[in-house]
Amino acid sequence: ISLSPERLLSFDEHCSLFRSYAANFITNRTEDAPIRLKEAHSLRVYTHVENIVRTEHLPDDIARAGLLAGLYHDCGRFPQFCQYRTFVDAASVNHAHLSLKVLKKKGFLIGETPRVRALAQTAVLLHNRSVLPERLTPDARLVTDMVRDADKLDIMNTMQTSTPETIMNSTLAELAQSK
Repeated sequence: ISLSPERLLSFDEHCSLFRSYAANFITNRTEDAPIRLKEAHSLRVYTHVENIVRTEHLPDDIARAGLLAGLYHDCGRFPQFCQYRTFVDAASVNHAHLSLKVLKKKGFLIGETPRVRALAQTAVLLHNRSVLPERLTPDARLVTDMVRDADKLDIMNTMQTSTPETIMNSTLAELAQSK
């Protein structure tokens, strides 16, 4: 898939682009389980945002920004895990900051309008914050909230079907110590 400022990618193309990006981190060893988990998680978050967008009848630019942010919100998790072998931000790096860096460096949003790009980037950067800044515009808050809600929905599902070792590549004791 060719990225260009003159070409708006379809959502199918964005999903393919994301899968190709994630595939770069898969070595087909058992240690890849957390990477595969994050790839699947990101695609499910995208689907959750898609459901939110469909039921809320949002303006096109808000919907598009939310979908893109939902898809790419954890793209920094892949290099984070490869370098640090953990998804624990306190023991490595802030994955939201890293996700924004990856998003910009890879140019995933290069064909988007400046407004969609800014809204999506803001949501990616803020999706892991416990409290959002008060100065956010209503549209940026809406997009960020969509991603945060979709992320939490999937995390709650994942917590019911996976172990901490699979999810975070850390034991419960290690996670408790990282706080």
